[in-house]
Amino acid sequence: MKNKKIIIALASLLAASIPANAFAYYNPELERYSDNIKEIYREVNEDSGRVFKPKYIKGYPDGSFKPSNAVSRAEAVSMFVNLLSIGDKNSNRQNNFTDVKTGWYVGEINYAVSKGFIKGYDDNTFRPDAEITRAEFANMIAVFVKDGYPEGESFKDVKGHWASDAINELYGNKLIKGYPDGSFKPDEKLTRAEAVVILNSVFGRATNSQSLKNINQNALIKFNDVDKSHWAYYEILDASNSHITQKTERANEINIWI
Repeated sequence: MKNKKIIIALASLLAASIPANAFAYYNPELERYSDNIKEIYREVNEDSGRVFKPKYIKGYPDGSFKPSNAVSRAEAVSMFVNLLSIGDKNSNRQNNFTDVKTGWYVGEINYAVSKGFIKGYDDNTFRPDAEITRAEFANMIAVFVKDGYPEGESFKDVKGHWASDAINELYGNKLIKGYPDGSFKPDEKLTRAEAVVILNSVFGRATNSQSLKNINQNALIKFNDVDKSHWAYYEILDASNSHITQKTERANEINIWI
C-alpha cells in the first residue's frame, strides 16, 4: 500500500509538471515521460480504488480554449489514439498516404489506420489538416465500440447516410446525442467542445461540480472563454487536466477526483 501511495503522489506531481508543448494533445506532451507515465498508468489503474485519467487536449497561448473551433482529422485521430494507448503507438508503422510522411501526427495516424479506425481517400491522401465531420468522427469511434444498437433510426437526418450504422451504434450505446430538433447534422464540422464531450462519454470520464469537491480547484487549468455557464464546462475541465479518480462500479457513474 505504501508503494501505491508513492506512485499516486508521483502521478499527481508529473501531471502538474508536464511542460507546455506546441501541440494541442496529450501524447506529444508526454514523450519525455513516456516510460514513467506508462508505469504510473498501469500501477494506479491496478489499484482497486483509483484510476489515472490523462489530459488529452489543451488550450491556446492566449489562455483560450476556442470550444467552437473545428477539429482537424489529425487532431481528432491524435486525441482518440492517445486515450487508447499511453505511449504504446508505433510511429514506425508505414502508410501509403502522399500527405502523411512527416509531421507531429504521423505516429497517431499510422496507428489508427493500422487498427482500422479510420481510412484515407481514394487519391491516396489522408488530408490531416482538413476539418473532420461529425459523421467521420462517429465512424472512427464506432469501430472501437462493438456492441449496442437501437431499433429504428436514431436521428431524422441519418437515414441513408454513409455513416448511419456507426451513428446508430453510438446512439444505441448512449454515447452521442443530437440536437433538440431531432437531427445529428452528420456533415457538419466537429467542434472542440463536441469532441471532448463524445470522447469523455466513450472513455467513461464523467465529471460535474460534485467531482471536484475534494481537490484544490484553483490549481486546475481553466480557460478565459469557457466559464461555468458553458454547456461543456466540466467536460472541458476533465479533458484538459490529468487527474486521478475513485474507481466507479458503473460506466456512467460520476467520477470523484482525488
